[in-house]
Amino acid sequence: MGSSTPDAPEPTAEQVAMEKRTTLGLERERAKTERRLKAQARSKIGAKSLLTGIKPQTGLRQEDVEHSKAISSEERDAIERSKVRRRRNIKRSLGGIL
Repeated sequence: MGSSTPDAPEPTAEQVAMEKRTTLGLERERAKTERRLKAQARSKIGAKSLLTGIKPQTGLRQEDVEHSKAISSEERDAIERSKVRRRRNIKRSLGGIL
């Protein structure tokens, strides 16, 4: 009783075309999603790089921002002294104008 299993029937032209359209649609969707994700990553990275020198809502320059863990207390004190000197110099220069 040697019954052998028959092979699967060949797909019709319609089935082949539908499978090809589905595959192309998925590839296009994947490419679109990848482009969107890359654009989001670029915009986040770009925004970060543009804003690295400014502390939000203060307008301070990067050297004016204190980084307690990134610099030593001596460096922080030196920055504070330079800020005080800068303010004093600005007041002196504006004193003659006003």
